[in-house]
Amino acid sequence: MRRYNKISFYDVIITCEEHSVIGGLFSAVSEVIVQNDYSCTVIPVVVMDTFGESGKPQELLEKYEINAASILKKLNELL
Repeated sequence: MRRYNKISFYDVIITCEEHSVIGGLFSAVSEVIVQNDYSCTVIPVVVMDTFGESGKPQELLEKYEINAASILKKLNELL
C-alpha cells in the first residue's frame, strides 16, 4: 500500500512557503509525487531561486509574490 495514497485524489497541489524553491516544501512534495508515480501538478508559491534581502515582512512577501494576493492570483489562474 502506498504511504501517500491520498495525494492521488488531487489533480493540482499548491505549496506555499517563505522559502527558496530549492530544498523546501515544494521539493519534498515533488519528490513524493515522482517516487510514487502520481500524476498531479505541483505549483509552488515560493521565493524563486534568488538571494534574499532584508526589509519589512509584508513588503518582502509582496516583492517575492508569496503574500495572500499572489496565492489567490495563482488559484484564479488555475480556474
